[in-house]
Amino acid sequence: MNEINKKRFHYSQIMEFADWEFFGIQKRPHGFASAYSNYKVFKKRCRLFINKINKRIKETVTNDIYLRETLLADLDIIDEEIKKVSLNSCSEIDIIGALFTLVAHLLGWDCINGKYYRTPIFYQSKEQEIELYENRNTKRLPKGLFEGYYRHKLIKKLIEEGQTYNQIALIFNITVNSVRNYEKADHLSEMYHKHNNQT
Repeated sequence: MNEINKKRFHYSQIMEFADWEFFGIQKRPHGFASAYSNYKVFKKRCRLFINKINKRIKETVTNDIYLRETLLADLDIIDEEIKKVSLNSCSEIDIIGALFTLVAHLLGWDCINGKYYRTPIFYQSKEQEIELYENRNTKRLPKGLFEGYYRHKLIKKLIEEGQTYNQIALIFNITVNSVRNYEKADHLSEMYHKHNNQT
């Protein structure tokens, strides 16, 4: 393998982390990063990631047919570029460009004019939030939990003082619906105190 290909296909912890996100650390032991030195492993794993993303898009993007078709077309382009990868050839710049295009479409850009045409809304159930923080592999208090707990605490205090939901929404620069959700999020207090008691 020549020097260029050693740089192109090499030990990659970033790819190992991506693999864990899609398939779980329990399915792929530590040390798999070195396997990405082999272009065949790179191709195989990338195509499995694409299949996983494809399935997730079909499950979740159900009310915007144009966006669904756009995202699936983006994935097809990435897949075609991955198929071309060989020991002596890898169009990194085209793969990177296609991935950025996918991210742009996921975040609301479209029509190649630099404008947003959608506002993404990420929903997380209480159960998902609790499970997320329980699975975070860190001794430090996660920033999101810290902020969520204090928002919950402050919003409840402001409501007790007689502030309206609209006024609180303006103070925090969030929607009225978000204010109501934070008000009811007693689980954030439970998670915060549980985490502090463990450290």
